[in-house]
Amino acid sequence: MVKTERRIQLSSDGMIGKCSVFEAKLWGILDGVTLVQGRQHDRVLVQADNLKVIGVIEEALSKGSYSAIIKCIIQLLQNEGN
Repeated sequence: MVKTERRIQLSSDGMIGKCSVFEAKLWGILDGVTLVQGRQHDRVLVQADNLKVIGVIEEALSKGSYSAIIKCIIQLLQNEGN
C-alpha cells in the first residue's frame, strides 16, 4: 500500500510554493489569528475541519512546539489574552 500526501499550492506575499494540506490548515489558522491581533478580544476561538491540526496546537500549548508556524500561532494566541 502506498500512502500519498496531497499537496496544494499557496500564494502568500507574492510567493508560490507547495505545502501539505496540514501545513495549509496551519497557515490559515495563523492568518486568522493575525487578523484578530490587536483587537483586544477576551477570547479567540480557533475552529478547523481537521482534528489533527487542532490536536497539535493543543499539545503545543501544554508541552511546547517543534514547529515554527505552531510557535507563531501559540505566541499570537497568548499575546491576544494580554
